[in-house]
Formats: sequence, structure tokens, C-alpha cells
Amino acid sequence: MERKPVHVAMFSGGAASAYVAYQMVQTYGKENCILFFTNTLWEDEDNYRFMDEVSDYIGLEITERIDGRTPEEVFYDYRFLGNSRLAKCSEELKVYQTIVFLEELRDKHNLEPILYFGIGPHETHRSDNLTEFYKHYPLEPIETRFPMVDTFREDIDAKSIIENEWGIKLPRMYELGFSHANCGGRCVRGGFQHYAQLYKIWPERYAEQEEMEENFRKHFDKDVSILKKNGGPYTLKQYRQQMDCEGIDKFLKTSDETVPCVCSFFLNINCTKASFCATYVFLYRYIYFLYIWTSYFIKNLVVVGEYMIHLREEQTIEIGQKIRVYRNLHKNMFSIQDATTKKVIGYGEGILLENVKFRVQKKGQDKVRKTKQKSVHAFVVGEFAGIKTEVSNDYEYIYYNPYTTEKFVTSVTHEEIDECQSCFLIHNKCYAKS
Repeated sequence: MERKPVHVAMFSGGAASAYVAYQMVQTYGKENCILFFTNTLWEDEDNYRFMDEVSDYIGLEITERIDGRTPEEVFYDYRFLGNSRLAKCSEELKVYQTIVFLEELRDKHNLEPILYFGIGPHETHRSDNLTEFYKHYPLEPIETRFPMVDTFREDIDAKSIIENEWGIKLPRMYELGFSHANCGGRCVRGGFQHYAQLYKIWPERYAEQEEMEENFRKHFDKDVSILKKNGGPYTLKQYRQQMDCEGIDKFLKTSDETVPCVCSFFLNINCTKASFCATYVFLYRYIYFLYIWTSYFIKNLVVVGEYMIHLREEQTIEIGQKIRVYRNLHKNMFSIQDATTKKVIGYGEGILLENVKFRVQKKGQDKVRKTKQKSVHAFVVGEFAGIKTEVSNDYEYIYYNPYTTEKFVTSVTHEEIDECQSCFLIHNKCYAKS
């Protein structure tokens, strides 16, 4: 059956994306539109105020996706400190959440998304990158539109319209002189000018970022930093000391060549000769990062009999060990906890358990039903028996839905199930054998 089009405004919290969202709703109607926002939990509080007021003015509620982790937590999970060249936080907290949401629109609601961005005529390189990304990265190509480039007059002043006609005050980060408002000024893709501005306006936030960087360096014993100077690490502590010594105004005039992190994951495939060198450097660094991460992954790939599972550093698992398993929406696989310590020891697919019990935490269930936000509260507990690759006929599909069921139920009779002899978890589904 042919999918119904749905128009999705990629709402960043900026003036241009707000104006594009308004025009989109005026053209296609609220019932055919979505105002979409990915929340990193680091946004400036005034950005939230602005987005809420824009949402009320347009008459369309914000559809928000939250990974649940902050950028700092992503850095620790991947043992990699984000910087102006590579920002894993953007991939995890923004790009991945967006792709999953768009595929859900197709698979669960039979809707075909059309994306709208508030990118202006001076940023056509970004629109080209976004077009290529959404053409190749999703399972099927997704149409992208850039009304500020293709439709509206070049002299359109979205900021003036929003303040003077809509009566909505712009986010304060515009007035404070930041080039972009990502992550409340703590964006790791910010350069020297950006961090000088942060130190001048919000020294306490600069101190938070400096502390995060120092703690990361000590925790992993790595000489890494957000900024780079002369091809090597240059910490925020060193930069602060230099600004204190030489005066901050000097550094406010330094031009940054970085871009907001929402674009860090996008690669311009059709590069020109003029941009070939920069693209080559980007590819080199990206491949080097993949090499480092792959090495880490392989080092922690443990063989259990004929099976394999990815364990976290310094963790082990044995046949017969009692574990607790839950669906990890961030990694699109299952997380494995030690049943006693409740500590995550690894991740996997095709997990086979014996002497199984199904557990649903009532408080967690009530919270999900009240907030409509996904939260881990349902578990499969049992003894680890290895990994299967295929579902055999003696296993029955069971499921749990916090909005429609109180406990895990069978898919055929919908009877509640509290325990079983054997359980098999694969492809985000659960199968039980009595």
C-alpha cells in the first residue's frame, strides 16, 4: 500500500527552522505535519522557552526524541572525546534518533516523510550534504527540502518576522554573539572563538566543560582534548590560562572554521577540486577512528564455546551465569546485566537463557504510561546458555507493551507469562519455550 506523505520540520531551535516550520504548516495543514526535535539534554534553557512559544504560535506540538544520555555519557560509552573533527555525540543523540524515528513513520504508520530544513542560501554546501545523506543512509531515500534556499525571497528576515510579527523573543544565544546555539554553548565542535565567547559570557559553563575534559583525560589516561593546536592536543585549561594571560578580546576575533554538530555525520560525496583536500583529511581521520574503535571491539569479543558476545571492558560471562537482559533502544540490540550487581557487562543478539523469569517493574511502567517516554523497566532473567542464530518451531513469540499489557504475554492466546524453561532473544523480539 502506498504511504501517505507527512511533512517533517527539522526543528533545531533556531529562527530559520522555526520560520520554515510555520510556512510548512500553513501550506499543508497541521494534520499533515510534524515538528521534530532531538534533545541532547545540554540545550540552553532559553532555547526550550523559544521552542515552546513557537510551537504554541504554529499550533503544532513538538515531537521530541531523547536518547537519555548526555554528550558526556556518550564520550564515556565510546571511550572517545568528541571534538571539532569528530562528534560521536551528534551521531548517537541526533542522527541515530532521527533515522529511527523516520523508519518508524514508514514501518508503523505507513507514512512517507518529507524533511524541511532551515538552511539559508549561504549554506548550500550543507543542503547538498544533507540531500546526499538522506538519499543514501536510510533504508530508502528520503526527500529533503530547503525553502530558505529554493522557495522564499533571498532577503527574507526570519528573525525580524518572529520578533516583530509573531511577538516571540529570539533565543538569548543570538544576542550573546554565539554562531550557533547547540548544546547551550558546550558544543564540542566549537572552535577557539566559540570557546572564548563561552568563557566571556558563561565562565561557569566553560568551567563545566573544562572539568569534563580533565576528568575524561584522567579516567582513560589519554592525552586528548576538544581543541587542537599545531596538530596536537590543546586543553581547555591551557586555553583558559592563555586567555587570562593575554586578554580574552584577542581570541574573540579568531575565526572558526567549524560547523554545528548536526552536520558532523554528513559527508559531501560530490566534492569539488577545491574541497578535495579537506574531504581527504576528513576521510583519513574517520577511517583512523574506525580502526581504533574496531580494535577495541575485537579486543572485547569473547568466545563462549561456539558462541560470541561483545563484552564491556574487564567483564566476563560464563555458561550458567545468572543474567538480566533488556532491549537497548540506543544500540538496537539487547543489553546484558549481571543479575546480582545489575551492572551492564555486555551487549548481544540471539541470546539463549534457561530457567527464565519475566519481570516488569510497576513503578517504571506507571512512569512510562504517565510521561509517554520510553524507560527500561521490563527484563528477562535467567541462566546464560549461549547464543542461537535461528528460531526453532518449539519456541513461541511473546511480547510486552507498557500501554496495552501488564506483563509479558503470548502472541497467540495473549495469556500472561511469568516464567518458562528456555527463552531466545533476537532481532528485538523474545521467544519462549515451556
